[in-house]
Amino acid sequence: MDVTNPSILGAETFAYATDYSQDYVGPIGFKRESSGALELMQFGAVGPPLNGGSYTLQYPDASPAGNYVVFQMFPNDANPFQVGSYTVNSDGSVSTTNTSSNMPTSGLLGASSTFSPSGNMLVLYADNGYNQNQQLVEGGIEIYNFNGAAPLTLYKKLLTGTSIDQVAWDSSNHLYAISKSTNELYVFTVTPTSEAEDTSWSIGSPFLMAVVSQTPTSGACSAPSSDGVNVCSPSNGATVTSPVQVNAAATVSGGVYRFELWNGSTKLLSVDNGIMDQSLSLAPGSYHLTFDARNSSGTHEYATREITVQ
Repeated sequence: MDVTNPSILGAETFAYATDYSQDYVGPIGFKRESSGALELMQFGAVGPPLNGGSYTLQYPDASPAGNYVVFQMFPNDANPFQVGSYTVNSDGSVSTTNTSSNMPTSGLLGASSTFSPSGNMLVLYADNGYNQNQQLVEGGIEIYNFNGAAPLTLYKKLLTGTSIDQVAWDSSNHLYAISKSTNELYVFTVTPTSEAEDTSWSIGSPFLMAVVSQTPTSGACSAPSSDGVNVCSPSNGATVTSPVQVNAAATVSGGVYRFELWNGSTKLLSVDNGIMDQSLSLAPGSYHLTFDARNSSGTHEYATREITVQ
């Protein structure tokens, strides 16, 4: 069995990868045990009906918020691929209501993908390359607004014609991209409704980057002096409009390993530090928000808010 690195669902219950066995190419699933080990599970995923053939599903990317997985879907095992959104069921199986006519088609070849931390955007990126007809397929970045079970929608194309080797997000809507061919680091501020390039820097032979979110400024929410969670916004009982500004800070003995925001049993945000300062797109309705900060030993600190989104 030759399997790609698994992509773990935000709730940390299931993971998905591509299996390149000799007689099979397609998705494979894992269940996360209480020990943290990934155990192989019975799993099947098929594409929607396709006139004259079928889809090969590869390169799953599991959402960090909500029970969804995105697949790159190759009609009759060929490019260009389409991008499909699947719902993860309680047993780890997946299903979709997307169709061949409403799933977006990517213009990239050999693309990698990554979700924004809040799970509301998906980025595809790739090098320049040549297809089976030796035609140039330009690289770059494609940004999609992620709509849960509904089809993704193409939002922006960035750096078209530039070979992109890696992208990464921080927790403040900044998208970073490196290109070995141009020796550049590009930085964008991206939300589901706006995009701007902040800067680009020349870097000699970039290889790999790790993004660490900024520490709070003087105007940011202050972490409590003892263990706990301080929520500066939204206020309890507030009626707000989307996007909702979420601003909170946490202190847990030993350091904050993960800081998450939940609505009931649905994870909305996850950061790997004690600072949460983001805009979150939420549908109209009532929300019971739980801010959950924990250290690497499993000690939790919580805060809750009740809000209404108009």
